Amino acid sequence: MSTYITAFVVCDFDYVRTTERGNEIRVWARKEVIKNGFANFSLDIVGPILSYMENLLNVTYPLLKTDLVAMPDIGVAAMENWGLITFQEASLMYNPKQRFSNSKALTCLIVAHEIGHQWFGNLVTMKWWNDIWLNEGFASYFEYIGASFIDPKLKMNELFMMHNLLNIFESETRASARAVSIEEKEINNVELIEPLFDEFSYSKAAALIRMASSFLTEILFLKGISFIDDQDEVKLPMPLKNIMDSWTWKKGVPLVTLNTSTGTLSQGMWKIGNNENDTSDSNHTWIIPISWMKNGIQKQSIWLDTKTKNVPEMKTSDDEWIILNINVTGYYKTNYDVKNWNSIAKKLEEDNGFLPVVNRVQIMDDAFIFANAGYMQYETTLNLTRYLEKEMEILVWYRVLKHLNNYKKSLVTYHSFPLIKKYILKRINPIFQHYASIIRRNFEETVDDIFVHTGIDEIFKTACFLGLKDCLDLASELYTKWMANTSTNEIPHSIKGSVYCYGIAEGGEKEWDFAWNYYNESDIEDHWELAFLNHGLSCTKEPWLLYRYLKDSMNSGSHNMLDVLLHMVKNDIGRHVAWDFLKENWHQINDINMKESNHFYEMLLPDLGSKATSELQFQELELFITTTMDESSRDNELEWLHAKKKARLEWINIVNTRITDWLQGNTLDSDF
Repeated sequence: MSTYITAFVVCDFDYVRTTERGNEIRVWARKEVIKNGFANFSLDIVGPILSYMENLLNVTYPLLKTDLVAMPDIGVAAMENWGLITFQEASLMYNPKQRFSNSKALTCLIVAHEIGHQWFGNLVTMKWWNDIWLNEGFASYFEYIGASFIDPKLKMNELFMMHNLLNIFESETRASARAVSIEEKEINNVELIEPLFDEFSYSKAAALIRMASSFLTEILFLKGISFIDDQDEVKLPMPLKNIMDSWTWKKGVPLVTLNTSTGTLSQGMWKIGNNENDTSDSNHTWIIPISWMKNGIQKQSIWLDTKTKNVPEMKTSDDEWIILNINVTGYYKTNYDVKNWNSIAKKLEEDNGFLPVVNRVQIMDDAFIFANAGYMQYETTLNLTRYLEKEMEILVWYRVLKHLNNYKKSLVTYHSFPLIKKYILKRINPIFQHYASIIRRNFEETVDDIFVHTGIDEIFKTACFLGLKDCLDLASELYTKWMANTSTNEIPHSIKGSVYCYGIAEGGEKEWDFAWNYYNESDIEDHWELAFLNHGLSCTKEPWLLYRYLKDSMNSGSHNMLDVLLHMVKNDIGRHVAWDFLKENWHQINDINMKESNHFYEMLLPDLGSKATSELQFQELELFITTTMDESSRDNELEWLHAKKKARLEWINIVNTRITDWLQGNTLDSDF
């Protein structure tokens, strides 16, 4: 047994227990926590996951007991010590009264991950730390399988897309990106081990393992964990090791491009931002499994094992379309020629049910990312959004709105706002009304639905921001009910931020004072509640209340001054009040934040710069930096501001011309 999975726990805890196939299972925690029943959910799921893993892997769990211990203070979410798994208390304990949150789903994921380690890492341990990605990758992959087994609402593909792929694809574009595999000789001292426990050892490794499971088929994959090359069930272009080595020893995400006019597939490194000048992997060839669909019919998968490949069947006529990477099991991004993108857009308008949810997420996500990076025209991206009136999957909307509400590339200017309002409200209204009726009728229906509680606030926030009357009325209604009876706050946690914001925005001094007094006089321990109130107070439309909020925050110290300013500059009215206040009171604000003055600039200036719309506004910011910053850091900030100005003014011009022109042609039938 490896020494790193040895643990001793000495405590005065209590426990709940059960047995599963003769294995004694106990969940330990502080006595009051056990008494409150917070350990019961974990106890209910451990045994079934253990049995499921035994059946799946056909390897018996070798120990006679399994203890899970909830520790009030531990540096990691959990640790897979063999038969004695330690957890942060919040990771293992579930309070059934904490409804409408993601905590139950996260407990499922963390428990399944650590149980997966009982096989991957404990029963079979890597020779050295350079291969830790196999430990963590397999455990991370099986956490999704285990969690979706426990709760069918946690659909495997959607959950993996939301919690893994979207994040790791973004991480791959950063300068810190690395390959998952590292030479053993590179890890020659203990200080080099800890950095390996990053998103590449966990998320990317899990994504590569999921891809292998997909192209091998799950049955063969599970058999092949023991031995894989001696089989003839799935035709591979070369031994599995060679295929996977093309992935594990190189950083980055491949970009697969299909030209449907010629039927040509090509691959290259997906690059964006800081990595655009990085040529270290530009000649690398991945061995890529391409699953694909033509006109709704799934075709035989092919392998792209060269830089380009001509596939005659991928040539299309005008009324045909192709989608690559079905269920997004392949670890790559896909781009098409304009003809195919527009054919996909047209098909989605006719019927979106032909495509798995994760492919609709992928299409919308990639289209915005490609447009922002200059790979495709914004008009082509916007064509794909026309179908959204029929889109009732909250995960798709969540990603679309993340892009539409992106402050760096916002489609909203004073010029475009009336058109954006018409265009988006026509499409968001159906899904908003669906969830508004559930909120009014019985929000219990959505308890523990991780997709609803991840995405509903973006829908609520966008609908209210764009002035949808039903949204503003609902926010006011929920806020007023809470004011009438603070002892039972029935506002669902997942929309509290928006309800507080628009409840206060639609109200006046009375609504603002209520939140201010509640914040300052109540003994609030929940940091989310404090954050929601802090933000909500900045949403009032009354400039004098905003000014008072800034003044009181500066003088009392009960609110973090930087947080208040950051919230306020995101609102159109608040930004002007905050900017004037900042200039008037800079010396006092600087004294308060003396130790963090550079941090203060780093946090605040990007938001101010992202809202500037003219040369003159940028000159104001430049004057402020020149006047207030010390010489040691002034030049860096000015250099950043000049780069920001160029990009920002170019973007404003695109929105006010091309995007506004497109919107004018696509809002003719809108009633909003």
